[in-house]
Amino acid sequence: MTERYSQLWDSIASTTHDPKAVLALNEILSDEEGRDFVLSLGHEETKLCINVLGRVSFDPHLSLAPP
Repeated sequence: MTERYSQLWDSIASTTHDPKAVLALNEILSDEEGRDFVLSLGHEETKLCINVLGRVSFDPHLSLAPP
């Protein structure tokens, strides 16, 4: 499963301003193993997580509906 999280993380890192990044991060954070994966990330990656999550709070036009 860690490989799946790594793939999802790669998609987040390359598309931080895309609603798909929010969906991918949601998928990672939806279970304990995924949360452990996020906790193992480095400082810069953690900042990226916060930025992606911040988009959910601050962008009222962000659609979380799958394309």
